[in-house]
Amino acid sequence: MGRAETFRSIAACLGQLAAAAAVAVASIVDGPVDVLLRAVGWLDIPAWPAEGALRLIGLLAAADLVVRARETARRHWRRRQRLERIPGPPPPVTLGQHDADREILRSMIRVSRTYPAPAIRLFGQILLDPARYQVRITDEVQQVEECLKVTVSTMFSAGPEDLVGLREEALPGKPPATGPERPAPLPRTGATASETNGDVRGTSLSGRASALLTRQSRRHDRRTDPEDGAGPPGPPDDDGAGNRSGTTGPGADQPRVMLVPMILSTKGAMLDNIETLDGAGDPVPFLSQEDARGVVAHVLRQLFWETFGEAVHEADERRRDAVLFALLRLVFQAGRVSVADADAYFERNVAPIRDSADADDLTRLRGVCTFLVRNYVVIAEVPPPERYAWILRYTKTMPVYGRAASPHGRRRVRLGLAPNTFVIPLNLPFTTTSYHFRMRAGTNTYVKVHSVQSARSGTSVDQNAIRAMSRHAYLRVRRRQALPYAHLYARRFDTCRDPADLVMEVVFDEVPPGALGLTSWLAALSAAVITFLALLVPDNDGDRISGDVLAFLLAISPVAATFVGYSMEKLRRSSLTTFAGLVATGASSLVAALLYVQPSPPWLLARPTVPLLGEIRVNLGVFAVGLVGGLVAAYLFFRLRDELQHYVGLLRDVEHPGADRPGEPG
Repeated sequence: MGRAETFRSIAACLGQLAAAAAVAVASIVDGPVDVLLRAVGWLDIPAWPAEGALRLIGLLAAADLVVRARETARRHWRRRQRLERIPGPPPPVTLGQHDADREILRSMIRVSRTYPAPAIRLFGQILLDPARYQVRITDEVQQVEECLKVTVSTMFSAGPEDLVGLREEALPGKPPATGPERPAPLPRTGATASETNGDVRGTSLSGRASALLTRQSRRHDRRTDPEDGAGPPGPPDDDGAGNRSGTTGPGADQPRVMLVPMILSTKGAMLDNIETLDGAGDPVPFLSQEDARGVVAHVLRQLFWETFGEAVHEADERRRDAVLFALLRLVFQAGRVSVADADAYFERNVAPIRDSADADDLTRLRGVCTFLVRNYVVIAEVPPPERYAWILRYTKTMPVYGRAASPHGRRRVRLGLAPNTFVIPLNLPFTTTSYHFRMRAGTNTYVKVHSVQSARSGTSVDQNAIRAMSRHAYLRVRRRQALPYAHLYARRFDTCRDPADLVMEVVFDEVPPGALGLTSWLAALSAAVITFLALLVPDNDGDRISGDVLAFLLAISPVAATFVGYSMEKLRRSSLTTFAGLVATGASSLVAALLYVQPSPPWLLARPTVPLLGEIRVNLGVFAVGLVGGLVAAYLFFRLRDELQHYVGLLRDVEHPGADRPGEPG
């Protein structure tokens, strides 16, 4: 936007506002209306209806000009922000069937050459059965300005059989440490999937998948085979995961590393400021998207074999490879797919070989595919532990969800108050046997409410609902203890048959009396000053005290309230009642000061007779303002008393815990 256009927009807005003000003034005062009435004197109508109609039309015209000025300012603001330059959501990248199969196959070959088969096998076991290996997850949340910093620490534990092939040194002649193998199929150069229906028809690389990954009949040479841009999978005695017989993967050609599924995130969601660390705080690398795709493809391939078994004939082999790669294309396509569409795709492509699978195994495969269609895995590369347990953690930042979801939250946003209600997804307990959540909002605050709710309906989840999910599930929240942090403990949520979509709502409040107590006393002081002035100085006649001095005295309390309140960060964390009390106190003082600017009219001055005092002079306007200020102060003291009683009751419960409150779990 050029400078000339900016000036034109500003001038147009100001001109419309000036015209609205002129029309409004002309509609209110008598002169312009009288001129118009004389100009249309030929109309045979009474004077007072015509005058009222002209004034109403003028006010409506002024309102219309104000609306037009607002639209002009809005259009100018939007052009100044250059919002149209923001890139929209990326379009889905759609690859052809042949190209998609090639990308998947290249990733699988690359992974099989880079990482030992035991590492891929252990990754698959952790991904498919996380609660067996993730024994404890600690989720710590801290508010940082307008965002939340999340630190998730996961303690993993594995048995000796899980770490076989990952820690032993290279010994000549030692059998290879490999994952589950598949017998090598007959070598072939291509295959069609016309036997199947749905999305697996046509020629693709799926017919050569098993041959390239587990081939043992001939040496694969990168220089002579142009189909594989990633290089040969291994020599003739390759074991199917890139390891040579006679040497161990981690001790010979491949490093001793583990692959751990560290983060499960929704497709399309960005992870902000993500950092992955080990238990000592050292950075941990994570795999690229291509390598992660290859690792997950190996896991799905093994799960596919376990579901449908081994093929007997070559035609069955080609058909199963086509179905496998159809499922891999579904999982790795860009963007999210609805659960209904994913299930329909799965059923359509699996139908030709359904009879060879067990119903439970097929359900498990469908569930894994449906999950991976809508989520992706961040995989960490870590060295094997010295013992059988290790700790990994990651940090990220996330926005404060739900700030404008309720009228109460929107009012806090408009008034510039800091958020005091936090809604946090509760999905990690379903992937571990023990889960701890902790959150600290800031200084001079305590946990007022900590509840668990359904993300869809918003209804509270009680112990009966948790027991309905699983009789082994256990949930405990630190409540009624006036703590400056929230703590939730969940155990055995991994046994829930149907994991629910849960969220936590944590409400923090300032420790009373805090800003509310200060506001209450300031409101009472302001009301008392205004009331006494209404009795002692009912009129600004200039004899005893000037109007400037009165205005100064009346401005003391709102200035003090503003200075004390806004100079402290805790006011931004206070309640709407505190903020409204400050506004009401300042407004009452301002109105009282305006009443003293000019001498009061006689009808505002009264001379009531009071017992023991006799006849007194009272400024009714100022006295009414003082009375309103007193009512505001009384309401603030009521709220302050409730807050203090609640807080002191919490402290009393901490000092004298009930008999039905067992100790907190470790």
